[in-house]
Amino acid sequence: MEGKNFLKKLIVSFCVGIFFGLPALAATPDDPLAPNQWYLQKIQAPEAWNAATGSSDVIVAVLDAGVDVAHPDLAQNIWVNQSEIAGNGIDDDGNGYADDVNGWDFIDNDATLLPTNTGGYLSSAFAHGTVVAGLIGGVGNNGIGIAGINWRVKIMPVRILDGFGVGDTDIAIKGVEYAIRNGAKVINMSFTGEDLIESFRAVIQRAVDAGITVVAAVGNANGNTDGVPVYPACLRRADGSKLVIGVAATNMDDTKATFSNYGSGCVDIAAPGVDMFSTMYARNGLLSYASGWSGTSLSAPLVSGAVALIKSRHFFLTPSQILTILQLSVDPLAKSSGEAGVGRLNIRKALEIAPLFAVVSPQSPQPVAAPMPDPNDFIVKDVPKGSAPIIKILSKKGETLASFDAYAKAFRGGVRVAVGDVNGDGENEIVTAPGPGGGPHIRIFDRNGKVLSQFFAFEKSSRVGWRVNLDGKNNDGFALITVIEDKKKAPRTRRFDALGHLEVSAGN
Repeated sequence: MEGKNFLKKLIVSFCVGIFFGLPALAATPDDPLAPNQWYLQKIQAPEAWNAATGSSDVIVAVLDAGVDVAHPDLAQNIWVNQSEIAGNGIDDDGNGYADDVNGWDFIDNDATLLPTNTGGYLSSAFAHGTVVAGLIGGVGNNGIGIAGINWRVKIMPVRILDGFGVGDTDIAIKGVEYAIRNGAKVINMSFTGEDLIESFRAVIQRAVDAGITVVAAVGNANGNTDGVPVYPACLRRADGSKLVIGVAATNMDDTKATFSNYGSGCVDIAAPGVDMFSTMYARNGLLSYASGWSGTSLSAPLVSGAVALIKSRHFFLTPSQILTILQLSVDPLAKSSGEAGVGRLNIRKALEIAPLFAVVSPQSPQPVAAPMPDPNDFIVKDVPKGSAPIIKILSKKGETLASFDAYAKAFRGGVRVAVGDVNGDGENEIVTAPGPGGGPHIRIFDRNGKVLSQFFAFEKSSRVGWRVNLDGKNNDGFALITVIEDKKKAPRTRRFDALGHLEVSAGN
């Protein structure tokens, strides 16, 4: 029956130890327990922090079992409803919830937000929301405890799970509606359910259509979600496109965690999820932290944190752009049991790629350009393997007229280019494809380095390298883009228009 038994019990490892007051270490940031967070180095968070450490303008709704909003390593990053007056019993802002200064508890229908330890509970579920919140936004560089992916952010606690980690569809829908109404830009869902409920799918679609990126765990049963889907990770629109970023778990060796679900249809990306270290529910004024947490429910908040960090620099990126950025910037998995997404999260690379998508963002670096008397009087050459992916537009005399990064700065596989009018505007465009080690990410630039369009020519996970030519024309008379696998034997070939619509395919 709709509305009941939608959410399964959370599957997380109970913390195996509490650690207090470890000596300060020479680390970036200066939080003394950061060395216990092995996953930060794996996903290159410290390198990402050179570019961004987060923003209080980005709100991440944590739909979970409650959050210890007074935890000293979280309190500064807890969302505050500035339109609400605490404790007066009045719904000051008219959003339907009285005294919701920091969020709402849909289990007890009040503004307490703390996990409930009456009437029986599981220790793992009791602490779960606080662990998730710490991974996303433990205050960084404050000289205490740990560092979240975002040193600064606003965590909006929305309690939809009880003391056993169980909830239902109706409560989950209310939680999502609350997040939408109150300005969340990211929603983290570290839970799974087995039934596809249309009303739940509809509210998730509303969230995504409102520009909110929704991230969810894919579950811990080592099962193939292509055969037995889990929700919300597997939710799709009516046209089949994904609504939610599904996250699988990896271990320290960059292989799929043994417990993690997998499946090409639901899993978009993987992130560390074994022996995680984060904030715990604090009691009696003590700072509480614990290790030993494992599960895809710990992997999802790393991705949510990455999304928030990207949004702190490029606020207006859409959910689909965010997903593309994350997938283009992954590190490959050593091996996987089935499909565990296109690879493992790399936040540094994601931040490097993001400006290429944020062409309307004031933070986007502007390409270096010079006037061109003749818009088609220029030369562009391939970038050799081993060089930075910088495209240089040269005059016939060899002068540099403009330059820009075609792909992430760290990519060294080379860039193949072709020049021609692919959109019928009378001016030549520059079409690029990555060399070996790069995914099939085809990008089309104007002569000043502005991205006009981009698409994936083949499956995103392939890294064989690609060659690109302009030959033939479509029905509108525009040049077609031919993409060829960089393989000696039986390379596949596909031909597209400038918007990535497939015209011809050979070799599948």
